[in-house]
Amino acid sequence: AKDTLLLRIFDLDSGMPGLNHAAYAELVKNAIAKGISDYRYARTPKALLKSAGLAATGVGLLLLLLVGWTRIHRKMIQMLEHHLKPRVFKIQTKSFELLKAGLLWDGVQGFMSVFHGTFIGLLVYSHVGFILRLFPWTRALADNLLGLVLNPLKMLALSFISAVPGVMVVLVIGLLCYGTLHILSLFFSGVRTGSIVLSGFDPDWAIPTYRIVRVAIVALAVMIAYPHIPGSNSAAFKGISVFLGIVFSLGSTSFAANLIAGYSAIYRRAFRAGDCIEVDGFRGEVLEIQTLVTRLRTIKNEVIVIPNSAIVNSPVINYSQYAKDRGLIVHTTVGIGYETPWRQVEAMLLEAAA
Repeated sequence: AKDTLLLRIFDLDSGMPGLNHAAYAELVKNAIAKGISDYRYARTPKALLKSAGLAATGVGLLLLLLVGWTRIHRKMIQMLEHHLKPRVFKIQTKSFELLKAGLLWDGVQGFMSVFHGTFIGLLVYSHVGFILRLFPWTRALADNLLGLVLNPLKMLALSFISAVPGVMVVLVIGLLCYGTLHILSLFFSGVRTGSIVLSGFDPDWAIPTYRIVRVAIVALAVMIAYPHIPGSNSAAFKGISVFLGIVFSLGSTSFAANLIAGYSAIYRRAFRAGDCIEVDGFRGEVLEIQTLVTRLRTIKNEVIVIPNSAIVNSPVINYSQYAKDRGLIVHTTVGIGYETPWRQVEAMLLEAAA
């Protein structure tokens, strides 16, 4: 470039047999000259005005395409409502409502909405890339526009491929855990029904014990599978785990107290389902003993839900424990006027006791 040396060309630079350095240098010089002339021409007022006209034409064409596609989409929806919707409801009638027509129709509408949005996104994306390529300052952005979409997808695909071995390990651990829990469920179900007898083990303990063993097995499986979970070593995953642990520890005080109290009430056999008890000032029949609460039904058919922590901290009167073997003494206080004959009082008391 005048007296400034830009670069040196050697015979090996051409990479083609028979093409010496002088001929290859001429090709390089012409390419550089064309690049400079194109660079300068793209920034002239004439070229910029032409690019602006093409950009305006592209925007107008985009608006026309969007309006036209919107109308076509509406026509397609109307045709589907006219022809497909009645058939969808016929499918529900023939399937005895196994398939809900409303859900099927919502699925069709959702698919059409996704298709509509995807087509509009492709139109806008292609026109934006076309307009950006018209101007020299945004041409590089237009070339990278496709990479803005494909590079994240490529990164996700590579991450997914690298995570496949860990996912397979987690899947195998999950299947082993599921199979073990299924076998234990059958075993404890047999204990509960009495087909399997364990010495010194109350059948009412079967389901609570199974729940405790299930939690222990699931916790063990999670501990083994945790290092193989994709992203488990990332800072974000660890931060979320710590946050969830703090939230659980702060909000689980009463939950843990009722849980421990529930298992304590079950294993000490203070009462069973069907017993008539009195606890914390409430009297009724035990409907069910859950891990967190116990449900009572009063004589008025009221259902009372009592936290298990209240049961552990209160005296429990069980009216049914000896009722079948030794009997239950039912007593009450009655008031009788002095002028009432004693034979009438005796007859009324005997009738009430009967």
